[in-house]
Amino acid sequence: MMSVQVSYHKQFLFMLCLILIVLVAIEGGSRVYLTYFVSCAAMESDTYDHLDHDTKRKMCNDYDNIIRYRLPHRHHEPNQHFETYNINNEGFRGSEILKEKPANTYRIFVVGGSTVFGDSSTSDNTTIPGYLQQEFDKTNLDFKVEVINAGQMGMYSWGELQTVKNTLIHYNPDLVIIYDGWNDLINPYSLIKDGTTTNSSFEKFWDNLRVNISFYKTLIAGYIIQESIIDATTGNFIFKNFEPNETPEKSLVWENRMKDICEFGKSKNFETMVYLQPFVNPERKPLTEFEQKYWNLWKMESISPSYQYYVDKLDGIENYCTRATSLENVFSGMSEPLFTDGIHLGDRGNQIVAKKIFETVFPVVQN
Repeated sequence: MMSVQVSYHKQFLFMLCLILIVLVAIEGGSRVYLTYFVSCAAMESDTYDHLDHDTKRKMCNDYDNIIRYRLPHRHHEPNQHFETYNINNEGFRGSEILKEKPANTYRIFVVGGSTVFGDSSTSDNTTIPGYLQQEFDKTNLDFKVEVINAGQMGMYSWGELQTVKNTLIHYNPDLVIIYDGWNDLINPYSLIKDGTTTNSSFEKFWDNLRVNISFYKTLIAGYIIQESIIDATTGNFIFKNFEPNETPEKSLVWENRMKDICEFGKSKNFETMVYLQPFVNPERKPLTEFEQKYWNLWKMESISPSYQYYVDKLDGIENYCTRATSLENVFSGMSEPLFTDGIHLGDRGNQIVAKKIFETVFPVVQN
């Protein structure tokens, strides 16, 4: 009887060791996969032809390693630092800030999705908010202007409203800039209308798992592989979620949320400015071969006409906000490579957008 028990004990230890070996092997394979085989738009784009392969690879790897939450609305784990990305003590991209606004300071938050966050930027300073900060640093104002990057991957109007009302208000903003449009346009109406609460169980489970064992890269690799398989089997990942018939309702939801943010700003004594973002479109900008590829790949010829619904809402929004304008034509006549895919911009594109925004923001700040 004793020998049987010893045998079972050995079998258990053997199986445990085998499982650990398999997990370690999978983890090792996942780290190799993430380090050397996962690509991103920044690696392929002609915008960064001047950068070496290792630099572009580092941008991709750093971005995949950032810990994000999706509930109660999208936000970052504070104090994350990589070579190309820094998440500060308050969970925003960029240098450290004080929650209590310093004296003689005009505080600006830029809110939006990954285009604001700058997932194709080479550094914190070459995002749209980063370049906007540089523009203000050149001025001779007798007070400091502080531009804070509050962008979050996948953010759309629902999350923007939650972020402004529940988070940014505690930082005493003077101006909130909303830079969006695309994520509201392409996501299904059910998600735009109800926000992430519709998938809260899965989102909460994934967030907790990812954060609690963030060192285990197999989770990241598994998620990326799963998304790749879904894209390969269901077709274009942008176009598959797009339903043109939903656009009128979605644009109305977006309009009402922008008005809500602006009305909230008035009640809390801060200004709000809304900007519709540009995307690759041969009618707005001469496309490079790479940019044309995304125009075709994302079937944007079928998507772009629906953007007019959002443009048409701007006049109504401006009755509530300090300013509401479209940046569709910000790259008019520019043939240089600016996009890293159909919507995200490289450093040069971010700089051009920031300068354009600065032109309309500066008079408001100055006065």
